[in-house]
Amino acid sequence: MLKVLIADDEPRVGQLVKHLIHWDELGLSFVDICRDGRTALERIEQEQPEIVITDIRMPVLTGLELVQQVTERFPQTRFVVISGYRYFEYAQKALKYGVEDYLLKPIDEEELNRTLKKICDALQTTAVHRAQMEKYEKNYENSQKLLSRDVMARLKAGDGFAGLPEFNAAAGVEFTGDCFMAVVLRVNSSLLQQASAEEERLVTEKVQANIKKSLGGQMYISCTDGHTTTLLLNFDSEAYAKTGEALHACRESCRSYMNNYAHYTVSMGQSERCTEVAQIGALLQQADRAECRKLFEGSGMCLKYQAEERPDAARKAWQNKVRSLLEKGMEPMQRTALQQAVDAIFDSAGAAGLAAWEYFDTAEQCLRDFCAWSLGHGMEIRRDWADSKREKVRSAASVHQLAQWLAATLCAKQEELYAQRVHAEEYPIRLAIEYMKKHYAEKITLEDVAAHSGFNPTYFSEKFKEKTGKNFTDFLTEVRMEAAKELLRDSRKTIGQIGDAVGYKDAKYFSQQFTKCVGMKPTEYRKLYY
Repeated sequence: MLKVLIADDEPRVGQLVKHLIHWDELGLSFVDICRDGRTALERIEQEQPEIVITDIRMPVLTGLELVQQVTERFPQTRFVVISGYRYFEYAQKALKYGVEDYLLKPIDEEELNRTLKKICDALQTTAVHRAQMEKYEKNYENSQKLLSRDVMARLKAGDGFAGLPEFNAAAGVEFTGDCFMAVVLRVNSSLLQQASAEEERLVTEKVQANIKKSLGGQMYISCTDGHTTTLLLNFDSEAYAKTGEALHACRESCRSYMNNYAHYTVSMGQSERCTEVAQIGALLQQADRAECRKLFEGSGMCLKYQAEERPDAARKAWQNKVRSLLEKGMEPMQRTALQQAVDAIFDSAGAAGLAAWEYFDTAEQCLRDFCAWSLGHGMEIRRDWADSKREKVRSAASVHQLAQWLAATLCAKQEELYAQRVHAEEYPIRLAIEYMKKHYAEKITLEDVAAHSGFNPTYFSEKFKEKTGKNFTDFLTEVRMEAAKELLRDSRKTIGQIGDAVGYKDAKYFSQQFTKCVGMKPTEYRKLYY
């Protein structure tokens, strides 16, 4: 509902206006009646009503002054001015400030509501138009984002474009400059502090808003994936300095905003320049690898690309070494062994002189190999578990922090998986024990219990003794004897009846077994309680 505030220094007039308005019919809600312009201004600041009905002549702040001040600060507010004949020239002046209409005293009910309906209709039309425009803009923005994402993915995959016209058509842009440059901005959240998803979303959105504001005069496309925004800028070679200034302003704006959050930083990676569309894919990789240098140089900086290449054969050998070290550390399923494996990997990385981006690749490989090894050994781990950790990996601000986080994450997950496996292995044994305790009075065999637990008898017998420390027959006998002791303590049944109740049809054999297990005859045990 649209809100209405009334301002008139005469209480009788204010109440009359309130009484004359067809509130329900017009879909209006009452805010307040104010007796001077200053109070009215304060209430407008608090409530921001869509419609204000004000008298021209009021103490402290006149109606005309009220219109002037509110129009400057809240241009969406609509005014209706009430005026007496002798102040009509003020009402005419108020029209210059965008007042919708003026009403002469005495106020006519029909004219008042006709004026208010006209305002309501206009506001509704404006709201519908605004909603449509926002929808069109959002659809266009989403379309541009999809185009940018598709184009970026194509470029990163090495599938370039023949020339600028083809690129423009694919990206939905009109690049005309002779230079290209790629930039990666990343919001890094602390690995030591768990931030809420909502907070991370707000921070990322603020960075994107700063990018849009700082690069407003630049030609670029952008693509955001998680906390990382990739930019591809196009400019004329003589405008390189201006582009650099815009990027600097963007980074400073983001860094200033991040000062409000102790556990966030923004790092920027910047590629070289090129003049060929075919080279854009390489620029995107350069920017990404430049941003990775925060491991060596610190987060919150603008990092320029530096060529750091390694022969493919050497990289392959390194990946195999990482996999071997990790699997060796995982085999014992012990935290210490896995921690030592991660330490060995990062010690070797330092000795090998890995580039910053290779450290990140190594950490991601460890996560993938951990996942593959666990799945291969029958553990229940999500296949996308490694991918779900990529954002955290890329937030590391130093090599030490990355190694520390990786070891803690892998060890914690290994302990969780081991506990799950132990639980899964023990479940059939628990199932067998429950079955024996429920059916001890019946004739049950190893084969019966094994079938109930879902195992073949031989495997079940081995596992049962491994988990309980007793073979099947001894354990069943103990279950029966515990039940017999309870009956001997709490009932007046005969020894033969008790033996039959716990699975022994022969009273003499029951007595022998009881004596063997408990160390005294059933009759002697009963005398302890009666």
